[in-house]
Amino acid sequence: MEQIKYNNLESQKLYAKLLYYLSNFGLFFLCGSFFLYLTGVLEPHISFEQLSQNWGLPLDEFLKATKAPTGWDWTNHLHQGDYLSFLGMAILAGVTAICYFALIVDFIKRKLTIFLIIAFAEFITILFAASNLLQFAH
Repeated sequence: MEQIKYNNLESQKLYAKLLYYLSNFGLFFLCGSFFLYLTGVLEPHISFEQLSQNWGLPLDEFLKATKAPTGWDWTNHLHQGDYLSFLGMAILAGVTAICYFALIVDFIKRKLTIFLIIAFAEFITILFAASNLLQFAH
């Protein structure tokens, strides 16, 4: 039986390479920042004691008791150990958007209009979802 050889497209290689490096960076950052939090190198916004005391509270009561930030306000607390880990999660969550942006640039250079439209639609959808502009009442 003859083996079929498949060659990846340049855009597939670009996406895979970015995904690999950015995901590894995000995981490294997440682990490193969590280590800084656990060891107490960076003081947390919510102490371990306060966290354990309030863990079982409903969300609104937990937020009041701990004065925890909501929405994008966590970015103002990156100097604190418990919120620096959030940046690692944000990096991991943003990897796909960065990969799609690179594809958009690649598709523009190569004048691949249909692929450009699809990648742009994906990119805008990801950004819109991350922006938290669309909220539903519960």
